[in-house]
Amino acid sequence: FTMNGGTIENCGALDSGGGVCVSTDGRMIMTGGTMEDCSASRGGGVYTVGDAFTMTSGTIANCSATASSDDHGGGGVYAAGGDFTMTGGTIEACTATNAEAGAVVLRGAMQLLANGGTIKGTVATNTYSAIENTSADGCTVVYGEITNYGTISGGIYYGGIQGSGIAYAQAKICYTAAKSRGAIGAGIGYRQTNKGTQRIQ
Repeated sequence: FTMNGGTIENCGALDSGGGVCVSTDGRMIMTGGTMEDCSASRGGGVYTVGDAFTMTSGTIANCSATASSDDHGGGGVYAAGGDFTMTGGTIEACTATNAEAGAVVLRGAMQLLANGGTIKGTVATNTYSAIENTSADGCTVVYGEITNYGTISGGIYYGGIQGSGIAYAQAKICYTAAKSRGAIGAGIGYRQTNKGTQRIQ
């Protein structure tokens, strides 16, 4: 499924994917358009257990995840399979009853390739998931706090990082007001508070 423009709005699902549900072996590419005011127990905007979700442009806004259990959330995107590649676009103003992850939830062996775009909201990873930057041309900017139990090795984070995972950084990446019970490594860092080990790489 490729979304080049238009609007998906005011949609809902009792379980997963208020706007779009990408099932096993499925693939979604969002190159434009708007998804807004959608809701579901998890993945208010997009829920994916499929092959891949790629966002190069467009907006996911004002979507909500309504379930309160820890394995739900992701008002904007709930990704539980394949790769989520973000090279552009915006996820903003999305909420979750589980306040740990209003914008994006990564579950299972899920990888967010943070190569561009903007996430304005909270993000949560689990033990097996990862956020990585694989592009020399840009990285995803996150303005909300991240609860990290996996591994972060790319992106720009203005909202801080908490959790027991590991956050590595190269010279071009800055972590601001980062909080972690694990490890934080930063080439450029501002106002860091770290309960673990700081490594400058």
